[in-house]
Amino acid sequence: MSEFFVEKLMINIMEATMIPKAQVERVVGPILSMFLEDVLTATFQHDSDLSGEIKMISPEFPLKKEGNKQSTNVDWLMYNTKRRQLLLVELKTSDTSINLSQNIIYHSIQKTIQNKGCFFLIDDLELLRDASTESGKYQYILEKKVSPFRKEISICQRAKIIYLVPQCVEHKIRKYADKILTFGMLSNTITGSFAREWQIIHKHLCKLDNLSQRSRNRKLPRNQNSQNSVNTTQSR
Repeated sequence: MSEFFVEKLMINIMEATMIPKAQVERVVGPILSMFLEDVLTATFQHDSDLSGEIKMISPEFPLKKEGNKQSTNVDWLMYNTKRRQLLLVELKTSDTSINLSQNIIYHSIQKTIQNKGCFFLIDDLELLRDASTESGKYQYILEKKVSPFRKEISICQRAKIIYLVPQCVEHKIRKYADKILTFGMLSNTITGSFAREWQIIHKHLCKLDNLSQRSRNRKLPRNQNSQNSVNTTQSR
């Protein structure tokens, strides 16, 4: 992967944070998926609760909602091989994208795991598959993503909820997560073939930490748009 290409890519992504309705999370998520195993393993290496090798089970893992056959997706379902615990990892890139209803589902899943273990996640995935017009996609997750971890999931009885968010969001979700990571808290150093590329990506992601709705609009008071419209109309 060309370092120049990665630099240019991240510049374009960061510019999108200033484009109305551009969905930066959807762009950043797949990029992070390439690095997240190594990044979280390195970030948590000295953490008393989360240290250990962390493996990816699946991005966009479907979690069945209680009482129906609909689902919400957690951004990444991961597994700590040392702690034998699942990690529900959620990404937010803006202070305007917080959805606390998602968190209610995550905590419900976490409580069920503590009481019953994790295997119900596989049963739920099969129910979602059988009820979906896109059953092939659910089958793909079952075969390609879940199957290699079937044994681990069958004996796991612990789960942690982790949020990866800008620093300006941290105070909003502090009570809803077992662990909050800002982009600046992520390890800048990883092993592997793309260690240098990750340093470039991380450098740009850190800019999200202080990019809030308020900071984006700090040069434009809330009523200035309407005032400009009035002035423009009066000058015609």
